[in-house]
Amino acid sequence: MPTDPRDGEAATGAVQAVIDAIYDSIAAGTLSPGQPIRQELLADRLGLSRQPVREALRTLASDGLLTYRRNAGFCARELSVAEFAQAYRLRQLLENEVLCDIREVAPAAITRLREINTAITAAAARHDLGAFRRLNTDFHFTLFELSGLDLFVTELRRIWLLTSIYRAIYASDPRVIDRIIAEHAAIVTALEAADLPRLVALHNQHREGTIEALTDRLRATETRTATA
Repeated sequence: MPTDPRDGEAATGAVQAVIDAIYDSIAAGTLSPGQPIRQELLADRLGLSRQPVREALRTLASDGLLTYRRNAGFCARELSVAEFAQAYRLRQLLENEVLCDIREVAPAAITRLREINTAITAAAARHDLGAFRRLNTDFHFTLFELSGLDLFVTELRRIWLLTSIYRAIYASDPRVIDRIIAEHAAIVTALEAADLPRLVALHNQHREGTIEALTDRLRATETRTATA
């Protein structure tokens, strides 16, 4: 009997639902760094079988969001100021190089970036943080890929994946989401005007918002962990 393609889509959707739920839990603080994830409880909460939960946990472990501990299973990984600072410094160096290499931009690329930002706005309005996170990544890599620096962009994808949970924590505040959307719009306007110095400055400011918001929070978490 032929396989119904909708079955595969449903399975993929179930795995993504688990991934989104774990990101949301870490961002909201209900799943703490180092805390084990109870597969059966997560499956029951989401109304899913254990299979998509196991697949999602393996995916997140390979992405570096979770760790596997003997006798504990999958756990949320520890976050640190040092890792965060180094990763964001690397992001700044690579992203500035990429943005400075953008030359002529077709009108279709500007339209596409605005369409993605509109979709981000819609995801925020319906409180779909999982879609918001994926679309935010799409926005930035649609921008980065205009440079044609494929090796740089590939390395940026690795760093963005490593730091995805930090962005999820930052973007869990509705006020922050509104600011992200407005900053995206300004970035597209600078790109359309071919004003590269302004484009780079706006993108640096956009990234700095995450650094300013999370550094003190991460330090406070490390202090509590050290004194516990």
